[in-house]
Amino acid sequence: MVSADEPGGPRFDRRVLLRAAGGVAAGVVASTYFDWAAQAAPAAPDAQNAEASTPPVLTGPVNAGTFISTGNPVVTSIYTADPDAFVYNGRFYLDTDRDQAALGAGNFVMREWHLYSTADMKHWTDHGARLSLSDIPWANANAWAPQMVRRDGKFYWYLPVQQASTGGMTIGVLVGDSPLGPFTDPLGHPLIDASVANHSSFDIDPTVLVDDDGQAYLYWGSFSSPRAAKLKSNMIELADLGGPASGGGAIGPRATGRIGNAVKLAGTSDYVNLPAGIVGDLTDFTIATWVNPAALTTWTRIFDFGTGTGVYMFLTVNAGAGPRFAITTGGNGREQQLSATSPLPVNTWSHVAVTLTGNTGTLYVNGNPVATNTNVTLRPSNLGTTNHNWIGRSQFSDPFLNATIDDFQIYRRGLTAAEVQALAGGQAGAGDVACYKFDEASGATAVDSSGSGHDATIVSPIVNVLTPQGLTGYWEAPWLFKRGGLYYLAYARGNPATGGNPASIDYATATAPLGPWTYRGRVLDTVTNTTTNHSAILEFNGQWYIVYHNGALPGGGEFRRSVCIDKLYFNDDGTIQKVVQTLGPAALAPVAWYRLDETSGTAVADATGNGWDATLAGGADRARGVLGNALRLNGQAQYASMPTGILWNMYDFTIACWVKLNPVAGSPHIFDFGTGTTVNMYLTPSGATGTVRFAITTGGVSREQHVDGTAPLPAGEWAHVAVTKSALTARLYVNGVQVGQNTNLSLYPAPLGNTPNNWIGRSQNSADPALNGLVDDFRVYQRGLGPAELTGLIVEGQVAGLLDYVAGQPYGAGATNALTVVLTRALAALRAGRPADALGVLDNDFTAQVAALRGNQVTDPQAVDLLGRAAAIGTNIRTSMS
Repeated sequence: MVSADEPGGPRFDRRVLLRAAGGVAAGVVASTYFDWAAQAAPAAPDAQNAEASTPPVLTGPVNAGTFISTGNPVVTSIYTADPDAFVYNGRFYLDTDRDQAALGAGNFVMREWHLYSTADMKHWTDHGARLSLSDIPWANANAWAPQMVRRDGKFYWYLPVQQASTGGMTIGVLVGDSPLGPFTDPLGHPLIDASVANHSSFDIDPTVLVDDDGQAYLYWGSFSSPRAAKLKSNMIELADLGGPASGGGAIGPRATGRIGNAVKLAGTSDYVNLPAGIVGDLTDFTIATWVNPAALTTWTRIFDFGTGTGVYMFLTVNAGAGPRFAITTGGNGREQQLSATSPLPVNTWSHVAVTLTGNTGTLYVNGNPVATNTNVTLRPSNLGTTNHNWIGRSQFSDPFLNATIDDFQIYRRGLTAAEVQALAGGQAGAGDVACYKFDEASGATAVDSSGSGHDATIVSPIVNVLTPQGLTGYWEAPWLFKRGGLYYLAYARGNPATGGNPASIDYATATAPLGPWTYRGRVLDTVTNTTTNHSAILEFNGQWYIVYHNGALPGGGEFRRSVCIDKLYFNDDGTIQKVVQTLGPAALAPVAWYRLDETSGTAVADATGNGWDATLAGGADRARGVLGNALRLNGQAQYASMPTGILWNMYDFTIACWVKLNPVAGSPHIFDFGTGTTVNMYLTPSGATGTVRFAITTGGVSREQHVDGTAPLPAGEWAHVAVTKSALTARLYVNGVQVGQNTNLSLYPAPLGNTPNNWIGRSQNSADPALNGLVDDFRVYQRGLGPAELTGLIVEGQVAGLLDYVAGQPYGAGATNALTVVLTRALAALRAGRPADALGVLDNDFTAQVAALRGNQVTDPQAVDLLGRAAAIGTNIRTSMS
């Protein structure tokens, strides 16, 4: 996860104590994850760790002792993220970091790691916080995604943290004799940091596999920068991957060249080191060579001679547009340059040469001059006795050259154009300062054939870290495991253009632990209410599971995530079946719910118990609604105000309500959340296109992203309206029917910030008219509800409407009362989240009651009418349960 606000780079984290909301809303589908019993009552809150915030008032223990999970998310006492999991002594262990961002925070806050375990995936033990940042003296922030691994009776906990001395993200390892600790830091410093050659651009998210032969492998990395390494048997040092200097591979690897052999430079850490002072006496000169680039990585050097970043001359394969030669004695701001305007071809031999005669410098590609500078006043002799004379390496921290080099020549004069063309035509070079043909079969020495005695050394340092290949779309969060002789790497896939988000879980397979990898597909789509994800996949008691996080708990979201577990299945060919996220009651419920049933006063209760109570303003009052009372607004600056930050931290959402409008000109807002006319999101019954519109912006009207319906909302009748957003798709519904969609809605509530102006019936723009009409049953969810769930919300209104219908019909008094009693039971079941019970009441009890009254207090036509209305509602209830 990545956030730009914290030192050390982008990434987020969140965590705070929470209390699950009340019952499941009518029409929601119960979790299909385990048949778990009701959750045990929470222990007393830990006041010391409770975050200072306004509503919701989050309460819950940091260490809950034992608990029974009711579904996803598994842990509901605190916010947990970035899960790791392992099996030990017949128990399934879950170790996580903890999101602790306070309400309104703009980034991750994570300070400790927690541990949980279970023997049956149902009854859990909360082992509390086992480590915190204060236990690692050299770390000062960002207690992120852990992994614990057991080997030879020891437990090794790999932990990404921010290093205090550098501000960079690093990976440390602590060791204990038990998964509960205590843990010690045997290194006293990071295992992985910026000093490790070829480290990731963001050193986080470690995953470790101890293979069947005892060899351990470490993967890590974010920002599309995966890395892999072997670990020594002590599990706290990187092992040699077989680099040449260790005898594990060829020294100075040769390859077929343009003329005989060539030296192959892999772009990791190998280069050719030429003797000190080799160009120190040159005035005019030529340097010419054949190069076959495997990649045109910007600023990688064909050669670079100098003493550091202030004094040098180099030739790069790619300065942005094409090759460039530069020479300076005053740093890069005083370079004299020769710049080509076209790139070299990849995987093709090209001849490049730089000549200097007098003040005229010329850059040639394949014998053709591509750049000339007639005012080159610097000579190699001006550089002094250079001690960094390299082929394939830069004076700066630029990437190493990934190319094959052949026939590298240095002359003490400027060759003519005809002479350069002859070299480009295949004539072997004959440099009088140095002539490196690289025709040796192997070895670290590159012989100078000029007779000047300038033999060079091919430097191939020990390789500890490699960049794995084949991980399509990799962003971060690798998880390495093995099944049936096949290696799997699951990882978070994301779009680099959007900071890696929103992330899915994809995977690749390989026949060797370091690859190469073959991309296989997706394991898990983007999850509820967060753009990040981090998974673990493992087997326990014969069943495979995937562990991940979402933002579905009340108060959760981008900076407050929660760990989930679902079952995972393999196909016969070893591929993984796609997992569909499941949600338990706490995640399914709304985070704010205004029934608006009060009869007096300005207070509006949040029926979820989460504490987001609203307040009426401007003299707004109540009137008869769809479900009990409703908010009545007269179009004269009356509205309801919801608390600051009610949408803070949300990525996915649903906002739904009933409205009955009086005719009014302009574009009143049913709801509007924001800070003013620049930053807001709203729903209007008649937008710029004359149709119902939802819009969101952080840059004013001109930068709105919106969803338009097909018609304005009707006046004078009740309509149910809902806006949903899941991942990048937003949908607009009227009476359960989708009337608009935007599949690329990249904005979401979290970037709006901790909005203070959260209104029902009022616009951020004072020029817009106030809402004139009724609003009822206003709900906010931090997930996108599906059509069936929205139908479930509407069904409540339909049953309430049938109650009103019965009350207004000319039945006998006894009949009206009997029918009202039955329908009231059905409505109560819906409001308690028991749609199946409501359906039973309509199908059985209501039908029986109509039959008993038929022909007596209810005529045959009236009975047919009643049964038809009830059957239509029953159909909708069945739809909501599908």
